[in-house]
Amino acid sequence: MRDTKTELSITTISPEDGFRRIIRALEHNDPVALVVDGNLFTHGQTVEWFGRESPFPAGPGVLAQRTGALVLPGYCARISPGRFRVVVEPPIDPASFATTAELHQAIAAAAERQIRGHLDQWCIFRPLWNAPAAAAAEPSGRAHRADA
Repeated sequence: MRDTKTELSITTISPEDGFRRIIRALEHNDPVALVVDGNLFTHGQTVEWFGRESPFPAGPGVLAQRTGALVLPGYCARISPGRFRVVVEPPIDPASFATTAELHQAIAAAAERQIRGHLDQWCIFRPLWNAPAAAAAEPSGRAHRADA
Protein backbone atom coordinates (compact mmCIF):
# COMPACT_ATOMS: atom_id res chain seq x y z
CA MET A 1 0.00 0.00 0.00
CA ARG A 2 2.78 2.40 0.93
CA ASP A 3 4.60 1.78 -2.38
CA THR A 4 1.43 2.44 -4.39
CA LYS A 5 0.83 5.70 -2.57
CA THR A 6 4.48 6.72 -3.03
CA GLU A 7 4.06 6.25 -6.79
CA LEU A 8 1.19 8.77 -6.59
CA SER A 9 3.39 11.23 -4.61
CA ILE A 10 1.48 10.51 -1.41
CA THR A 11 3.73 10.13 1.61
CA THR A 12 2.37 7.82 4.27
CA ILE A 13 3.38 7.94 7.89
CA SER A 14 2.45 5.02 10.11
CA PRO A 15 2.04 5.18 13.89
CA GLU A 16 5.43 3.50 14.21
CA ASP A 17 7.03 6.49 12.45
CA GLY A 18 6.00 8.76 15.33
CA PHE A 19 5.01 12.42 15.49
CA ARG A 20 8.32 13.85 14.26
CA ARG A 21 7.63 13.14 10.58
CA ILE A 22 4.16 14.63 10.88
CA ILE A 23 5.49 17.75 12.62
CA ARG A 24 8.14 18.16 9.89
CA ALA A 25 5.43 17.91 7.23
CA LEU A 26 3.34 20.56 9.02
CA GLU A 27 6.40 22.82 9.36
CA HIS A 28 6.75 22.65 5.56
CA ASN A 29 3.03 23.49 5.15
CA ASP A 30 2.37 20.05 3.72
CA PRO A 31 -1.17 18.78 4.19
CA VAL A 32 -1.51 15.95 6.70
CA ALA A 33 -4.53 13.64 6.84
CA LEU A 34 -5.21 11.67 10.02
CA VAL A 35 -7.82 8.96 10.41
CA VAL A 36 -9.76 9.35 13.65
CA ASP A 37 -12.29 6.52 13.39
CA GLY A 38 -10.00 3.52 13.12
CA ASN A 39 -8.32 1.23 15.62
CA LEU A 40 -6.14 4.00 17.04
CA PHE A 41 -7.60 4.56 20.46
CA THR A 42 -4.94 2.99 22.69
CA HIS A 43 -3.44 6.37 23.61
CA GLY A 44 -6.51 8.49 23.22
CA GLN A 45 -8.38 11.21 24.98
CA THR A 46 -11.78 10.47 26.52
CA VAL A 47 -14.56 12.41 24.79
CA GLU A 48 -18.32 12.14 24.53
CA TRP A 49 -18.91 10.36 21.23
CA PHE A 50 -22.26 9.00 20.11
CA GLY A 51 -23.67 9.78 23.57
CA ARG A 52 -21.08 7.78 25.52
CA GLU A 53 -17.67 8.42 26.95
CA SER A 54 -15.27 6.99 24.39
CA PRO A 55 -11.53 6.85 23.83
CA PHE A 56 -10.69 9.02 20.83
CA PRO A 57 -7.35 9.61 19.08
CA ALA A 58 -5.43 12.45 20.69
CA GLY A 59 -3.09 13.00 17.74
CA PRO A 60 -5.03 15.62 15.77
CA GLY A 61 -5.64 17.85 18.78
CA VAL A 62 -2.15 17.50 20.21
CA LEU A 63 -0.51 18.18 16.84
CA ALA A 64 -2.76 21.18 16.19
CA GLN A 65 -1.97 22.72 19.56
CA ARG A 66 1.79 22.06 19.29
CA THR A 67 2.10 23.43 15.76
CA GLY A 68 -0.79 25.89 15.46
CA ALA A 69 -2.08 23.97 12.43
CA LEU A 70 -5.78 24.19 11.72
CA VAL A 71 -7.84 21.00 11.82
CA LEU A 72 -9.93 20.53 8.67
CA PRO A 73 -12.58 17.90 9.43
CA GLY A 74 -13.51 15.98 6.33
CA TYR A 75 -14.76 12.73 4.92
CA CYS A 76 -15.00 10.79 1.70
CA ALA A 77 -18.44 9.48 0.68
CA ARG A 78 -19.11 6.91 -2.03
CA ILE A 79 -21.70 8.43 -4.36
CA SER A 80 -21.81 5.62 -6.95
CA PRO A 81 -19.61 2.69 -7.98
CA GLY A 82 -16.11 4.07 -8.47
CA ARG A 83 -17.16 7.67 -7.65
CA PHE A 84 -16.51 9.51 -4.43
CA ARG A 85 -17.14 12.95 -2.98
CA VAL A 86 -14.59 14.46 -0.62
CA VAL A 87 -16.07 17.02 1.76
CA VAL A 88 -13.98 19.33 3.91
CA GLU A 89 -15.70 21.33 6.64
CA PRO A 90 -14.65 24.77 7.92
CA PRO A 91 -11.43 24.68 9.94
CA ILE A 92 -11.18 24.17 13.66
CA ASP A 93 -8.64 26.62 15.07
CA PRO A 94 -6.80 25.18 18.07
CA ALA A 95 -6.16 28.68 19.40
CA SER A 96 -9.89 29.15 20.02
CA PHE A 97 -10.03 26.43 22.71
CA ALA A 98 -8.98 26.93 26.31
CA THR A 99 -7.94 23.31 26.80
CA THR A 100 -6.78 20.37 24.73
CA ALA A 101 -9.80 18.42 26.03
CA GLU A 102 -12.17 21.01 24.52
CA LEU A 103 -10.32 20.80 21.19
CA HIS A 104 -10.52 16.98 21.23
CA GLN A 105 -14.26 17.23 21.90
CA ALA A 106 -14.74 19.58 18.93
CA ILE A 107 -12.84 17.20 16.63
CA ALA A 108 -14.86 14.24 17.94
CA ALA A 109 -18.12 16.15 17.38
CA ALA A 110 -17.14 16.81 13.75
CA ALA A 111 -16.31 13.13 13.20
CA GLU A 112 -19.58 12.05 14.83
CA ARG A 113 -21.58 14.46 12.65
CA GLN A 114 -19.87 13.15 9.51
CA ILE A 115 -20.37 9.49 10.45
CA ARG A 116 -24.03 10.04 11.37
CA GLY A 117 -24.56 11.67 7.98
CA HIS A 118 -23.20 8.60 6.18
CA LEU A 119 -23.74 5.80 8.67
CA ASP A 120 -24.41 3.33 5.86
CA GLN A 121 -20.79 3.78 4.70
CA TRP A 122 -19.04 3.50 8.04
CA CYS A 123 -17.42 0.24 9.11
CA ILE A 124 -15.47 -0.37 12.25
CA PHE A 125 -14.03 -3.81 12.82
CA ARG A 126 -13.73 -3.83 16.60
CA PRO A 127 -15.96 -3.00 19.55
CA LEU A 128 -16.25 0.76 19.94
CA TRP A 129 -17.10 0.64 23.64
CA ASN A 130 -16.34 -1.73 26.45
CA ALA A 131 -19.25 -3.84 27.66
CA PRO A 132 -21.37 -2.14 30.35
CA ALA A 133 -20.24 -2.98 33.86
CA ALA A 134 -23.41 -5.02 34.60
CA ALA A 135 -22.95 -7.18 31.51
CA ALA A 136 -19.25 -7.67 32.19
CA ALA A 137 -20.01 -8.87 35.75
CA GLU A 138 -22.42 -11.60 34.62
CA PRO A 139 -20.92 -15.08 34.84
CA SER A 140 -20.47 -17.00 31.61
CA GLY A 141 -21.91 -20.48 31.19
CA ARG A 142 -24.26 -22.09 33.69
CA ALA A 143 -24.51 -20.40 37.03
CA HIS A 144 -24.64 -22.43 40.23
CA ARG A 145 -26.03 -21.14 43.46
CA ALA A 146 -25.05 -22.29 46.89
CA ASP A 147 -26.72 -21.14 50.09
CA ALA A 148 -24.91 -21.38 53.38
